[in-house]
Amino acid sequence: MAVTVLSTLIESEQTFPETAPPVFDVLEPTEMLAYLEHPDAEARRLAVESLGNEELEEEEMAQILAVAESDPAVTVRAQAWQSLTAGLEND
Repeated sequence: MAVTVLSTLIESEQTFPETAPPVFDVLEPTEMLAYLEHPDAEARRLAVESLGNEELEEEEMAQILAVAESDPAVTVRAQAWQSLTAGLEND
């Protein structure tokens, strides 16, 4: 059975990602903040999205603001602005 499934996947040329992003919901904010410098834009976007659900200190909010203003990826910048807005609404 397993061989049949594997053969089908190989024949269909389905690809799977080499790595998967972390589950940010289980990380502490300081760990999420470290991902703001990750080389993969999607990892940065997911990290900043999760940070929008956290109660953050002023210094941490400043880090998100820096991302919102200067990240090279528009999707990350947009998510950073959304997270900042969410953070203000949580206060």
